[in-house]
Amino acid sequence: MYEMCVGPEKAGGALVWHVLSKQAAATLCGQQLRERIEASDGERARHCPDCMASFEKLMASVEWHSAPGTESLEERVEIAYLPDGAVAMRSWLDHDTVL
Repeated sequence: MYEMCVGPEKAGGALVWHVLSKQAAATLCGQQLRERIEASDGERARHCPDCMASFEKLMASVEWHSAPGTESLEERVEIAYLPDGAVAMRSWLDHDTVL
């Protein structure tokens, strides 16, 4: 599983949204987040570019599956099995939005 969490981009830097694997001690960009920061403190923070690049590579490397018999339907949901047991979902019509 992956989650978004707020933390400094670099030690003492501006707050950004990082991607953290629940099974790892570091974010996808390698940051060790020493303390939990409330999500409300990061409301206006941007996403960590290094985490987003790593997550984009991860999403590009997985195989997406549709339910049997729905391959010809234009509106369908696809799922992918990610490392660490996570599952991602997306609309076949909008590959850029992954849940």
